[in-house]
Parts: sequence; C-alpha cells; structure tokens
Amino acid sequence: MKRLSVTWGALITFGLLGCGGNAQNGSRAQGGSGGEGAGAEAGKVGVSGGGGSGGAGGNVVIVEAGAGGDVVLGEAGEGGTGGDGPVDVKLLVTSAWDVTASVEYTPQYMPKLAPFLWSLALDDTAEFTALFSRTGQASNFPVIRDTGARVHGGPPGSSVQWSVAGQPVQLKTFSLSAFDDDSDGIADRLEGTAEGAVYEPAGDINYYRAATFTLSGKPDRTPPKAQVPTLLGPLAIITIPMSEALESASLALTGTSTVPLTVSQGSIQSTSFTASTVLPFGGTWQLTGSAQDFAGLSLDLGTATLETTQDPGVFAQDGFEAEPVGALGTSVARIDASSGLPIPTGNHALFIPRGGGATFHLKRTDGTNQVSLNVVGLSKDTRRPTFRLDAAVIGGTNRVQALSVSDAVDVPTSDATWPNASEPKTLQFALEDTGPDVVVAVSLPLCGDNLNCPANGSLIIDDLHLE
Repeated sequence: MKRLSVTWGALITFGLLGCGGNAQNGSRAQGGSGGEGAGAEAGKVGVSGGGGSGGAGGNVVIVEAGAGGDVVLGEAGEGGTGGDGPVDVKLLVTSAWDVTASVEYTPQYMPKLAPFLWSLALDDTAEFTALFSRTGQASNFPVIRDTGARVHGGPPGSSVQWSVAGQPVQLKTFSLSAFDDDSDGIADRLEGTAEGAVYEPAGDINYYRAATFTLSGKPDRTPPKAQVPTLLGPLAIITIPMSEALESASLALTGTSTVPLTVSQGSIQSTSFTASTVLPFGGTWQLTGSAQDFAGLSLDLGTATLETTQDPGVFAQDGFEAEPVGALGTSVARIDASSGLPIPTGNHALFIPRGGGATFHLKRTDGTNQVSLNVVGLSKDTRRPTFRLDAAVIGGTNRVQALSVSDAVDVPTSDATWPNASEPKTLQFALEDTGPDVVVAVSLPLCGDNLNCPANGSLIIDDLHLE
C-alpha cells in the first residue's frame, strides 16, 4: 500500500486503496468559507468553492487509484472574496423636514407651552449644517455626524432665541435620528431631542426655565406661505415674514405701483422680506413673483391684498387755526387759550394725549426740504414726556424717525389736569428725497420701561409746516 502526503491550507483526508485497481470514493476536504472557487477539473475530481466570508481555497477531492493506478489530484479553487459587513447607510443627508417640537418642563407660574412647528433644512454638501426656521425666524447650526442615521449639533458656546406664541424660547443643542421604515434607503421620519429653555415670567422675577424639546419630523410636504399685512400707513416699513426659510426667491408687490421686495436685514436664508418705499395713501398691492423652500415646494402667494390707509386730505399748514385736516387719533383735539394750556403761536394748537397720535399729508413746494413744528410737553409731575416724529416723502425710501423728550416741564399752567408745561420748542427735520407729497406723523408711545416717560404725559404741537 502506498501513501500520498499533501499539505493544504485546510485539513485533507485520504481514502483507502481499493482492491484490484477499483478506485474508492475519496474523502472530501473542506476549504475555508471562501466565495465560489474557480473549479479546476482534473480527471473526475469535482471542486466547489466556499461561500460567505472569504477563506483560503475551495473544496478539494483527492482519489487514490487502485493498485498500480495513478493518483489523480484536483487543485483547489481560488478562495472567494470576503463578504461585506453591515453598511452604515447615510439617511441624514441634504433634505427638508417638518418638525413638531413638544416642551417637557414643569412651569410654576405659567401654562405649558403648546407643541409648535419648526422647519428643518439639512445640508451636507459642504460643511454639514442644520437650518431651523419658523415664521420670520431662522438659525443655522453646525452638525456633527455620529452615524449615517444619527447627528447632533447646536450653536457652539451660545444659545439662539426664538419667539413662540409671543414667548421667548432658547435652543442650545439638539440630536436627531432618522428611520427608514420602508427600507428603500431614504429616511421616512426623524426623532430626537433638543435642549434649551423657555422664558417664564414669575411676578417681579423673570427667568428662563430649562426645558427639553421632543422632536418628531416628517419629510416636508407643506408649501411655504407669506404673511402679507392687510392695512398699513404710508410711513410703515413693509415687512412680509415667511412661514419657513426659502432657498430662492424673487418677489415684489404689484398694484398701485410696483415695489420690489428684498431680504430683511439680518434675515437668515430669506425668512422675511421688506420694502423701504414710502407707499402712497389709498393704494392696493398683491404679492407676486416666485420662491421655493428647501424641499423645492413653491411659495403659496395667497390672495391677501395689502392696502394703505385712505388719504385724510391735504393739511393747510396754517398752524391749526382752522379745524385740522388729518388722521387724528382718539382724544386728539384742537385747543385754544381758553383751555388754560399754552399755545405756542397764534390762537390754536393741537393736543395729543399719551398713547395718541396724528398723521398729516402735506404738499411740498419748490425749495422746501425740511419739516418744522413747535412742541410743548405737558405733565402732572416734573417728568418730561417722550414723543416721536416720523416724516417721509411719498415714493421715496428715506424716513425721518426721531424720538425726542420735551424740555423741562417747569412752567405752571391754569389747567387742573396738566399743571406743568415746558417752554415751546421748535424742531426741524430734513427731508432727503424729492417728491411733491410728504407724510408726517406725531405720536406719544406708551412708556414701557422708560422712566422718563410718564404715563400721564401729553403734548401740544403747533405751526406744523414745510420750509
């Protein structure tokens, strides 16, 4: 009996010699778990490769011939390539989402903040960023990828403040996970949390209460909308906030005139648009143009019509000697010396109480380039009232916006309600635009936190004219 000894990368077992030259079936040596081997056929030897992860060689069959016969040896097939491990599919890529945020905290002095909506645009084309936005507000955060389906981020070392239902909310950090529910390689939903705080008024002490926001998102299928104001005075600066950030936009107001809209200063990714043009009285406009959000959805322009207040008529610039033509607020009144209050010039003047105001349309003549008026502050104590003047040329873009404080109210009057008055003071404000029509508004804003603004202060104006 002859023995054949062969060394292979895997264990090999030999069959026994048969008698009279009859070959026996040889044992089969198992190679590594390689892929399908390249079967080399020799004699009647069958070779098959391994499967699964790669190994060294396929199955080898060796048969010893009978006595006096030849030994036939089949070479093993080549080892298969190792199989791939689990692939970390990137589900969180450039995309747009509608995200509902629910607040988790225990307030002491206020009701729980209702769930609210954020729009989220992810951009991983360059530096990975997350753009959270809602009506007229947006903040861009850096993002760090943890896995293909999980990211986290937030403004480094700071927080971003939002307004939700008129209540300040801070966002500091966030984490998001994506889920592919239908196994098509595309994320179907987001789940995550954000850390921040909610402003809580508590009597005389106001503070931010730490809060956790539970985030739940779905692909953005909601077209963005514009909040067009419906009624404005000519002096108002036109501001149109969007329901979410826009990726591209070309918008205008079209109607009585064409007014181009531009991105508001400080607005991130077109969340708000504005126009500085001073609109004429009694005009109407609609939003026109086109825009898209980060999901490629077109802006819903809506049907809202912006209107400006009606023309009150041209003011005579006669020092209020005749009943004034203008838009006079509540309790604004033309007075004379019989009121016991000082009249700066002539026999009549205009009285404006705290929280009130008056708007006038003045016609401009050649050579006039500034607004002039006399003012007298009134108070029940020694604090000086604060008032505001706004003026502009219709069709122009420059506005006079001045907040002034009257001179000291140390002149006694014979009026029981307003015992103290200031000396008459002449104020002048330059106009920068050309045009025949000028709008002027004088008002006394409510005090707020201004300690120099008494809640019971009032104002007298006189001799309003252009010169």
